Amino acid sequence: MSAFGGHGAHLALTAGPMAAIAVIAAAADVKARLATRPPRVLAVAAVLSVVAGVVHGVVCPHHFEEATIYGLFFAGATLAQLGWAALVMLKPSRLVVGLGLAGNVAVLALWALTRTVGIPLGPAAGEVEAVGALDLIAGAAELGIAVCAVAWMVSRLRRSEPLPPASPRSPGPALVAAAPGARLSPGPR
Repeated sequence: MSAFGGHGAHLALTAGPMAAIAVIAAAADVKARLATRPPRVLAVAAVLSVVAGVVHGVVCPHHFEEATIYGLFFAGATLAQLGWAALVMLKPSRLVVGLGLAGNVAVLALWALTRTVGIPLGPAAGEVEAVGALDLIAGAAELGIAVCAVAWMVSRLRRSEPLPPASPRSPGPALVAAAPGARLSPGPR
């Protein structure tokens, strides 16, 4: 007797078509998402993210040899950059683009810190790393991602609805721009 208690054929006849329908539906969804192409600037950002992710993946084993914490960081950066590239192509949104911008700027900032001040933690804390060719490739890709993300966000702001005018009761931009400690009432000081 089979593991399905003699119902293997019935299960295959029922589950087989259901699995086929699920695969066809998933393929149609992916095809539809790819048919609605994201803006070119985000496609460029996605390619740059793949470049940075691949570079981090290439150096990941070396960093695991140095310390697990360094290897985990590079593995996480690899997964985040490759995953973001797919996500921004399939489902671009302000949140997704903003996360990509923030993450890549953070990685760039950490890279600059480790090349100028030193590694912030772990067994090599305080050591200043040398700049290498792969560093420059990943850094240029991350900088490119940031530029593309900002360009996309600015283009979205330009196309968005204008802000409603301030109400007579709202203080408006003048209050926001007032210097700290400035008096807001008219008259002599």
